[in-house]
Amino acid sequence: MNIVLLGPPASGKGTISEFLTSNYNFLHVSMGDLLRQYVIDEGEYSDLVKQSILKGEILQEDIASQILKDYLTKINKFDNILLDGFPRGMISKKILDDFMIIDLVIVLELNLSDIKKRILNRLRCTKCGKVYSIITHPNLICDECHGKLEKRVDDNLQVLEKRMMEFQEKTVPVIESYERKKIVVKINAKTKINEIFQIISETIEKMG
Repeated sequence: MNIVLLGPPASGKGTISEFLTSNYNFLHVSMGDLLRQYVIDEGEYSDLVKQSILKGEILQEDIASQILKDYLTKINKFDNILLDGFPRGMISKKILDDFMIIDLVIVLELNLSDIKKRILNRLRCTKCGKVYSIITHPNLICDECHGKLEKRVDDNLQVLEKRMMEFQEKTVPVIESYERKKIVVKINAKTKINEIFQIISETIEKMG
């Protein structure tokens, strides 16, 4: 089974991804993390990817799709994949359809006010990548690896505005396309986390 996990910024995709990988052994592919690592590895399009990250813009979809395909080809794995934040637009969806079958799409929904609060308070561990809030972790130390917590350079309201516009214009049509296939489950991201886990588990079990 292959799953796509979509939602606006700060909707909790990372937390849901951790649940799915630990309980169902999915290979978690976060496009954000994949692209950041791609820049570090100095891939063919690393300069272009770096600029898109800094500006908070969606990377050209054909390039993002190629980077994903190359990565999956390199590790020789196209099944039991959890795609976190991809596809972002119809172009990347059509390319994805050529090399992977998507069985379930989980969409996390969150209103703009809550998104802003989460973005402004969000911290990320510089070692393991785990996400926290400055409200609960003012000491700026990761619980898991004791690494330093920092704000991401793209976690600001200016970038958020761009991301939300692109989400509405590009990603919402992707969700609607998947809905026509009747493989979409929408979940209110403010629901208690254990209840979200239960909804997802029941959905996966029903699908066999």
